[in-house]
Amino acid sequence: MKVLFVTLLDFENINEHSLYTDLLRTLVENGHELTVISPIEKRSNRPASVKEYPLCKIIKPVIGNIQKTNYFEKMTSLFRLNRIVVQALTKDADNVEYDLILYSTPPITIAGLIKSIRKKCSAATTVLMLKDIWPQEMVDLAIIKKNGILESYFRKQEKDLYSLSDWIGCTSQANVDYLLSHNDYLNSEKVILIHNSVDPIPLSADQRARQHIREKYHLPSDVRVFFYGGNLGKAQGIDYLLGCLQYVLNRKECFFVICGNGTEYYKLERFFEEQRPDNMLLLPYMSKSDYNDLLDVADVAMVFLNSSFTVPNDPSRYYTYLEHAKPIFACTDKATNIGNEISQEKLGWWCESEDVNDFAQIVETILQTNKEELVTMGLRARAVLEREYMVIDDYYRIIKCVER
Repeated sequence: MKVLFVTLLDFENINEHSLYTDLLRTLVENGHELTVISPIEKRSNRPASVKEYPLCKIIKPVIGNIQKTNYFEKMTSLFRLNRIVVQALTKDADNVEYDLILYSTPPITIAGLIKSIRKKCSAATTVLMLKDIWPQEMVDLAIIKKNGILESYFRKQEKDLYSLSDWIGCTSQANVDYLLSHNDYLNSEKVILIHNSVDPIPLSADQRARQHIREKYHLPSDVRVFFYGGNLGKAQGIDYLLGCLQYVLNRKECFFVICGNGTEYYKLERFFEEQRPDNMLLLPYMSKSDYNDLLDVADVAMVFLNSSFTVPNDPSRYYTYLEHAKPIFACTDKATNIGNEISQEKLGWWCESEDVNDFAQIVETILQTNKEELVTMGLRARAVLEREYMVIDDYYRIIKCVER
């Protein structure tokens, strides 16, 4: 089977470990021929290229900056995206008849691209992997005005993309329910589960290596280490996070590591410059191996989401925490499904990201929880991943879409 996959994720080969590359690698391992569109943002200063591997071609056009940039530049880049990708695909894979077209959101503005490909490959099965629900997320964050011109434009793009898709794969049942309740024109049978799934790495048990990592980053060995890693923008509710950090400022029983970047990273930089905390570490973007090292030595992993969300988000870092067998402390909106899973499966703690006092109470509980119970929670987290979020299961769900 010939497969086309369109994503905004920038990667050089499918042997990298991520939510998307694990799925792509599984497709190739099962004998399917793969063409991937994986753009390069212009800020990277890398030229456009085409990577050739056995059963896999990765086309890498240069596009405008979309991730972790201001919203004017992001929108401008999204408007230009279709034309750039169509040109790249026409140049490097014009004569290919695809059997399966896979694509993910964000962005929803690829509707024109998918329509163009469908005209050429009329027999292909189209499967949308719905990772984010636009434009409602932008309305929730007050980035665009409800019922305004931009919302109307993006809402039309959203409807077009859903209509072009034979199947829509949602990351959770909460997402399925939300999509169907807000889009009554959709056939419920075409909306299915395609999770955020992984091909999990083995758990590390090297205690000497962990001690070395703690020493490398000057993390105390006898206190609880809390870790957050990922995007730092409006979607994460940074003002609430700052209130939480203020509560634990200079407390000797705990240490907080914040790692990532994004449009509101500067707020954290300012907080650290002004407060000079002795029990916190702020780090910008780092390599995946360094990120994983830090996560491995943490006692608790944190998730933050803006309380304004009405859309059930499934942040990718949550699945990374499950993979690394970490107890999870999530401060999120009420719409997301992960709070229920954390509570029902006893993977950690959850509170709504509105009142810092709720965060404070959970911190006190974690500080009183013994090390053995934290390890048990982490192992339960890994067990949930291996039961619910294995990439091979999503591979078979996608293959079933084609067969049907």
